[in-house]
Amino acid sequence: MNGISVIIPYYNRMDYFKDMLDSLLGLVVKPDEIILVNNNASSQMVAMAEQFKAKMAEICNVILMDSISPGACAARNAGLNRASSDFVYFFDSDDIMSADFIERVKKEISRQELDMYVFVTTIRKNDGSTHVRNYGASKYPWYQIITPFLTTQSVVVRKMYFQQTGGWDESLHYWNDWELGVRLLTNKPQMLYFQDKSYHIIHSHPNSITGRSLSERFDEINIAIDKVYHDIQDRKSINALYFRKSIIAGKIKAEGNGLLGMRLKKKSYPEKQSTLNRIISFALYHYSALGLPGAWRIAAKILSC
Repeated sequence: MNGISVIIPYYNRMDYFKDMLDSLLGLVVKPDEIILVNNNASSQMVAMAEQFKAKMAEICNVILMDSISPGACAARNAGLNRASSDFVYFFDSDDIMSADFIERVKKEISRQELDMYVFVTTIRKNDGSTHVRNYGASKYPWYQIITPFLTTQSVVVRKMYFQQTGGWDESLHYWNDWELGVRLLTNKPQMLYFQDKSYHIIHSHPNSITGRSLSERFDEINIAIDKVYHDIQDRKSINALYFRKSIIAGKIKAEGNGLLGMRLKKKSYPEKQSTLNRIISFALYHYSALGLPGAWRIAAKILSC
């Protein structure tokens, strides 16, 4: 079926779930189907999902299903396998979808059917402040490694293309959309990027997958970096991973965890880095350790030369 399926796992974000469902009710143009995947949620959230389905009767097809395996990635893959539309969009249960988003997506697909459509999103922090998440875009995996510009809520993907890349990696519990984005680009998609408008309200809070700090996610970061290393093949992507590793190590040091930061910085792979790359890596690490912003811009500029 040509159209779009919106896939949303839900688990423990009760305080945000109603607002997310209300935002779906307020969509100017509805998707062809909405798949809500119960990922061991509370009975209250399940009841809210059932009430939502009743409200959407004869307006939009809402599918309620359970995920057998735990974890957001497993739930997303379960929803992906159930989706009947040609395009899929993954959303989180604690965010708010823009009323005109699906309308825009359908217009773009009707104009030109590609593999991926990438959009800008807005982050809202706990204090109510917001910032637009606009990293730009590129067809090259190295750019995703440095930025990363492809996130869960920022990309609509052709279902067949998504499945060809292997879907969500269920072994990853952090930075899984970063790793997925690298694989999506490694397969050389036809892609369009729209930066004329920012969509959605993406909540950044302690209970989100982002968490409170990089330090508390150190082991999971290591796993994600190793996964990406095995995804990539070209030298520029390897250099990008080397630089990103140094930037994140510096950020961890800036959080007050110098020993953890140094452990990540010293993490090595078989490829020998040039003297110039070692110097750049050293500079990016110390720049980030000072708490200065924009290290990724510096790295991207260097890699683009």
